[in-house]
Amino acid sequence: MSLNSLIVLNLTNKKIESYENIPLYRINDSVKSQKSKNITDRFLKEPTNAIKYNSEIPDWKTYYNDEFGFRIEIPADWYVYERDSHISFGTIEAMIGGGRWGISIYTKLDDVDKQINDILSEVGDQFEDRVVKLEDINDYTKKSTVTTAEVSWWVSEIYFIISEKYIYTLNNGARQDDGFENFIGSFKFKEI
Repeated sequence: MSLNSLIVLNLTNKKIESYENIPLYRINDSVKSQKSKNITDRFLKEPTNAIKYNSEIPDWKTYYNDEFGFRIEIPADWYVYERDSHISFGTIEAMIGGGRWGISIYTKLDDVDKQINDILSEVGDQFEDRVVKLEDINDYTKKSTVTTAEVSWWVSEIYFIISEKYIYTLNNGARQDDGFENFIGSFKFKEI
């Protein structure tokens, strides 16, 4: 039996048992709120792809994604939600709003600069005065910062990591957060 089939979330966090030192949870049948029940059904502590607790950063864990060939560190008490080519990370409260940080994966097209500009055209497009900055970090990484004077605390940072096959976008959910630097710095391609 695979580890992924053993783990689901109990909103009361009552531990049932563990498997190889990974806590196992079950869905709490006594959940009264339909909204809470939907959260329980959608956001599993352990996603389809494996999470291991041998993180290089204290109090963080490593998320592995075999399908898209990468791994990244996230806070140990955060949840993961995978949908198609998007992965959201955050506390259960943050997941209600779509997560705290996220990774989206796009199949790389021939004109990468146009593809990145197309992606950025939708970031902060609700603001008339948005300002978009795009800078090269190195040959395969770009960083965008989107701001608006309308909402001074709203700052969207997106890192574009370009591989042979994909463009990975790592975003901060338009929230300034010290931990985001650890998140970005821990992204690694899967070893072959």
